[in-house]
Amino acid sequence: MSKKIFYWQLIGVIFSTTLGCILHFAYEWSGFYKPLAIFAAVNESVWEHLKIGFWPTFLFAIIEYPFIKHKSNNFFIGKALSLFLIPLLITTIFYTYTGIIGHHYLLVDILTFYVSIILAEYICYRVILSYPRPIYCTVIAIIFIILLVVVFSSLTFNPISIPLFMDPRTNSSGT
Repeated sequence: MSKKIFYWQLIGVIFSTTLGCILHFAYEWSGFYKPLAIFAAVNESVWEHLKIGFWPTFLFAIIEYPFIKHKSNNFFIGKALSLFLIPLLITTIFYTYTGIIGHHYLLVDILTFYVSIILAEYICYRVILSYPRPIYCTVIAIIFIILLVVVFSSLTFNPISIPLFMDPRTNSSGT
């Protein structure tokens, strides 16, 4: 049982990192097609890099669910945690290392993206296999996932005036 789930999580890491890399450039490649802005990076702000980690992982969870729903104890709890951890880890690692050294390095930024997804999916795997939680925990996890989807769907078009949303190249935010 755990081997099948492990392989699904591994495929999820590959799927999420690959699609995330594509989404980094997709908005520009599309000729700045506005509906794609919900999922793809529209600028170089930290927020836009959170989106390209969140959306592929969310999509893969939808794909994965029918295949492992009967083999997992806490699927939605694990996925809610993963979808929360990816942006949390990316933000924490980025602002910590840039705060210490004073600027960012592209290679470290890329590694941060990969490490965040790998760590979040590993923790998801452990939660999915843990002792079953009460149904109300699953309901709370589903509500939390829905809230994350709403937040990630709306803040590209309605960014908050904080550095998280600022493109360091243009000093602007949003689309």
